[in-house]
Amino acid sequence: MINMGGASLQSDSRKDINPQGTCKRTTYVRKYTIGEVAKLTDSKVRTVRYYDEIGLLKPAEVTSGRYRLYTAEEIWRLKLILTLRYLGLRVASALTLI
Repeated sequence: MINMGGASLQSDSRKDINPQGTCKRTTYVRKYTIGEVAKLTDSKVRTVRYYDEIGLLKPAEVTSGRYRLYTAEEIWRLKLILTLRYLGLRVASALTLI
């Protein structure tokens, strides 16, 4: 479990036994909705959507219902973008860095 400012990101590792009796390890990757991502990063949903529109932060998956889903990797990337913005870097400059 990864702690991010009071909220936590979860990944789950599960063991499965295949027919041959040997263990096969599978990893579950937690996916977060845009609202959950905004809450985890103390940002707004509109900000996350905007970064998607300009190509700065693409979701890991878009469902058939057009829901954006993000993994811990995209959340860390958003935290980096928000930190760079806080330090005064323009969005256009962030596009070239990231």
